[in-house]
Amino acid sequence: MNNKLIKGLFTPLVTVLLVSCANHTTTPPSTKQTTKSSTENSSAQTGIDWVSVAPEYNAGTHQAYRAASEQLNTRLKSKDSAVTEVDAASTKNKKPAIILDVDETILSNLVAQEAFAKNGGYSEKIWNAWVQRAEAPPLAGSVEFLQAAAKQGVTIFYVTNRKASQEDATRRNLRKFGYPISDKVDTVLLQDEKPDWTSDKASRRIFVANDFHVIMLFGDDLNDFISAKQLSKKERDAAVEKYQDYWANKWFIMPNPMYGSWTMLIGGEDYN
Repeated sequence: MNNKLIKGLFTPLVTVLLVSCANHTTTPPSTKQTTKSSTENSSAQTGIDWVSVAPEYNAGTHQAYRAASEQLNTRLKSKDSAVTEVDAASTKNKKPAIILDVDETILSNLVAQEAFAKNGGYSEKIWNAWVQRAEAPPLAGSVEFLQAAAKQGVTIFYVTNRKASQEDATRRNLRKFGYPISDKVDTVLLQDEKPDWTSDKASRRIFVANDFHVIMLFGDDLNDFISAKQLSKKERDAAVEKYQDYWANKWFIMPNPMYGSWTMLIGGEDYN
């Protein structure tokens, strides 16, 4: 594994986190929750500003997809799965596939995040209106990489926690910018599209891996790779180290300082 590459992929996100947490101080229990919410909002605004103006953001996504491009031929020859929830060797006679998250992995929702900030927080109405516009632009390097992979016979699956009711708009958005979408199999897999397709993406990863050899996973949150929602910070850190050989080989993570499950760990608190 190329440690310099891994360091490069994480540097922008780590930098933002250090800046956003620089003024954090220990507070009495009575004010802890209020201060945590304030810290989360401050972190989100710092992240929005960074994504909006920093050229390092596009550099980071270019770097991730360039690394994936360099690994593609090797992974096409591999026999192991990138999905940890299935037998790593259960890929015999299966066609290759790549699984990606959508938001902040291939499509940028900076416009929506800026609208949330002006609104004072997340709004389902604002989010749905933005999704229906189907105008989220592609992250740098993503379209080119996926088009190249598709030309080599790789089926591209989009596993997103957008609602099933937003599938048509999501498909329009993907097609608008040239993302490969199969005409033979459903490759846009949304939350609640099936009864067991919850916000935990494991069931959808397994669904794809049952019929395809998943050679790569892409996301902007640890939950795009493993079921991490109920894990503490210590457990998440351990998981990152456990799968260290997967990063920049089978797994590719995008910087997202605007939102994500990591915000629940601010202040050293566990997710729960």
